[in-house]
Amino acid sequence: MLEVGKISKKFGGVAALQEVSFAVPQGAIWGLAGANGAGKTTLLRVLSGAEECDSGFVRWNGRDLLDDTRQLRRRVALMPDSLPDAGDITVAEYLDFYRRAFCRDADAVRRAAEVCGILPEWEKKFFPELSRGMKQRVSLARMLIAEPEVFLLDEPGEGLDPRGRSELRDILHRLAGEGHTVLVSSHILAELQEFVSGVVILDAGRVVEGGRLDELLPRYEVRTLEGLYLHLTAEEGAR
Repeated sequence: MLEVGKISKKFGGVAALQEVSFAVPQGAIWGLAGANGAGKTTLLRVLSGAEECDSGFVRWNGRDLLDDTRQLRRRVALMPDSLPDAGDITVAEYLDFYRRAFCRDADAVRRAAEVCGILPEWEKKFFPELSRGMKQRVSLARMLIAEPEVFLLDEPGEGLDPRGRSELRDILHRLAGEGHTVLVSSHILAELQEFVSGVVILDAGRVVEGGRLDELLPRYEVRTLEGLYLHLTAEEGAR
């Protein structure tokens, strides 16, 4: 289980995250929902070790990861919303760089490529030649090479066509089926609801609700994640 406890982060005098707490079960795909500026990207960066928090903890199966940066980076991988655009290396060179960085065997790239549906003819392509969907697959393969247990994805569906989003969902469900925990950030709530079993809703850096969708929707008497978000954030704004 991924446990996040009372994570707070300020930039100057502005509170980006305020005592954010939630837990995601192992082998589940959960969404991180909220408007632009709600704190989603900052939270994902803290969870991956790319950004330090001011206070709080991140635990994986009871082990505190923020106290052990090496373990954090081994167990948690982040795919940011900006995808690689290296014009001078091929897909094969890019993936092999990460294989060597994590001291994996030569078969690690092949396994990652197979899971992410990367075709052999892509290997000699340079990044500017790839569509956004192809870049998404390469980025996921890069994460897989490190053999993490937790996958963090920041707005992965942005700019994908319907086929690309469907293929992304299939890959994430396969990862979850293999026991990986997946946390996906998005402000497109209808899309997020299509493949997550739980959600954490952020508003102005605070968690306003979190849990399984099949429990939250009936509790608040709404049918959609968007309806849940609007209901909860309207309540927050009225306080």
